[in-house]
Amino acid sequence: MENIVKYIITNISILSLVSWPTKKLIEKYIESKVNHELESHRLTLQKDMEIYKEQLLLGRALKDQFVKRNIELMEYLGEIRSAVQFLIRAHGEKNSTEIKSEGVKKIV
Repeated sequence: MENIVKYIITNISILSLVSWPTKKLIEKYIESKVNHELESHRLTLQKDMEIYKEQLLLGRALKDQFVKRNIELMEYLGEIRSAVQFLIRAHGEKNSTEIKSEGVKKIV
């Protein structure tokens, strides 16, 4: 019986001696895998953020371009409006001059 107990204790000791380094190796392997995955994920996120920043800057540039174009169009439409108002006034003045001159001719 004593030999069986010694045999079991010896086996447990051997298993613990073998399992401790194995446990450390497994922990290191898992840690390296996790670190690798984290680094890979970080790089992917960083790349996605750079693409997102570029898209934002491009969007702002396009927006600025559209705003500038709209301002130019508004200025152009303002000039057209002024020209139309001038033509309306000129046409109105011409008509009133003709009416006045016709009235004067009739009176004379």
